[in-house]
Amino acid sequence: PHRPYRYLPSGVEYGPMGSFGVAHGAQKGVWQEDAWEVTQALQRHLLQLRYADALLGRLIDTLERVGSFDDALIVVTADHGISFRTGTGMRQVDRKHPERNAADIMRVPLFVKWPGQGAPIRSDRNVETIDILPTIIDALGGRIPKSVDGVALGQPESARPRADKVLYVRDGTARTALRVGANLPLGESVARRLGLTSQADLFAVGTRLELHGRPVAALDVLDASGVVSRLIDAGAYAEVDPDSRFLPVHVTGETVVADEPGPIELAVAINGVIRATTRTYTHEPGRARFSSMVAPDAFHAGGNSVEIFVIRDRTGRVALEPTARRPHVDYFGVIGAGGQVEAIGSSDGRIFPVVPGAVVGKVTQGGAYFEGEAVDAKRDRAADSVLVFAAGRLLHVQQLAPTHLDGESRGAGGSPDLPKHRRFRLTIPFGKLGGDSSAHVQFVGLARGAASWIEYPQSASASSSAPDSRSADPSSVEHDWLGPTGSIALERRGDREGLSIGATWVPIDPLVDPAIDFQIDPAGGKDVADSNSVEPMTPSERIAESQNRAGVLLVFSDGQFVDAVRAEMGEPDLESMGSNHGSPGTRLIALSDDGSAAELPDSYWR
Repeated sequence: PHRPYRYLPSGVEYGPMGSFGVAHGAQKGVWQEDAWEVTQALQRHLLQLRYADALLGRLIDTLERVGSFDDALIVVTADHGISFRTGTGMRQVDRKHPERNAADIMRVPLFVKWPGQGAPIRSDRNVETIDILPTIIDALGGRIPKSVDGVALGQPESARPRADKVLYVRDGTARTALRVGANLPLGESVARRLGLTSQADLFAVGTRLELHGRPVAALDVLDASGVVSRLIDAGAYAEVDPDSRFLPVHVTGETVVADEPGPIELAVAINGVIRATTRTYTHEPGRARFSSMVAPDAFHAGGNSVEIFVIRDRTGRVALEPTARRPHVDYFGVIGAGGQVEAIGSSDGRIFPVVPGAVVGKVTQGGAYFEGEAVDAKRDRAADSVLVFAAGRLLHVQQLAPTHLDGESRGAGGSPDLPKHRRFRLTIPFGKLGGDSSAHVQFVGLARGAASWIEYPQSASASSSAPDSRSADPSSVEHDWLGPTGSIALERRGDREGLSIGATWVPIDPLVDPAIDFQIDPAGGKDVADSNSVEPMTPSERIAESQNRAGVLLVFSDGQFVDAVRAEMGEPDLESMGSNHGSPGTRLIALSDDGSAAELPDSYWR
């Protein structure tokens, strides 16, 4: 049941994706002091443990079905245990105080089924993993070399008695041996783990179990609170398939609380019924998150309602305060006149022109993880975020920390040779990819209002002009779009014309919007249209140098979207519009970073 924790006992995966797939509550492998976070990690560990047990049962059933179980030698073990105790290491024994967690980590399961064995035998002898190899040799009738340290379990313990167990712990970059007493008593966390394991319902873990299963309508509901919540992967609840290999049972999100210090208790309602209770934890200064596991039967096919409430105690009764919900933001590809994705649009009305090289990096897959880097090339810092697409869906939005690169960390040719802290790592539930771990996934980096493909070998398709396109410059590789598509269209509502961007409509001013001050040339302080003393400026220069820095220039031809450019990054390729370029059917619309839009008069660019 190793990390990342993502499996239910049935083998169905859950999400959302996250960095390293590690349960919150630990930093650098050490549990912090919040016991509730540790309990939640233990819950997810035990759910996955039941799946590991189911897989072992499946193996035994298969061996019996093919008639090999009786004759087989089977060994089941683990390389180390894991501790769930505040203030101690998850899987590293405390050298100075081994009694804190050594019993949790050193006691690993060891099951050995000899060929022909019919009855179970339980042994309390001091067994270590070094005894496994001689046991295999002995069981298969071989001769055990004298140089082997271990003792076969079929041989008497007196052959090589041991009073201690030897563990290896990290000491800086090296590993050193640590001896502890073999009869170290089971720790409190082991007892707690056994207690939770005996529960029939591992989803019955929460801060207010008495609320679980109660309809929201049967409780006192107060006016909306000052707490704002945002669900992570909110789109997953809009199209649930109970029969799929992925279910969004891990309900997580962020909260913004005004004038309310410390953690707050939350209730999670699915389709009008309280299914989980939890408490917020500090994610980073100024930001809190929440996490909860809900049973799969809480969801029905299709769209499901997820509500987050603050739990309040009111004179002996429990009341619920609804939280204000931040709208979920979706991202989609916008197809230009050439049939290619020219920009990434968002449901909140933003446009990110595709600019090769604005974000540089590379992603590789290793087992359950996708890891790589995404760097704002111009500013030598982490990109703002990474979008993950596959099978026509947005899978994940990963925010990145805006740390700066060390000036000496660049490799030859100016390519970023990124230090470790610049890397990101994600787990993507294979069930969300249709159960295919090799499915094509596409990564897009966002920085300074622009978007770039992040190199991932499986996402690039061979182009006719570059037979070996996978080894080519990633900025020149043709990409098959793997995400959802949307549109940027000119749409009139009433007497106003505007931009329709996904579900958002932005009105266009018929003249230059004062909020996007194009009229003033910052260098000369003169009106560009009325002055012959100012050297002519390109459309992008005028936008980039304007007071409010309108970010994106959109090109339309005969009412159809053609292209988008980031104002400070380049010029629209008017030649690409063929014979219509420069014709009365060509229009340039500027979209500012603050969400206002204005059309550039012909005199600005013709």
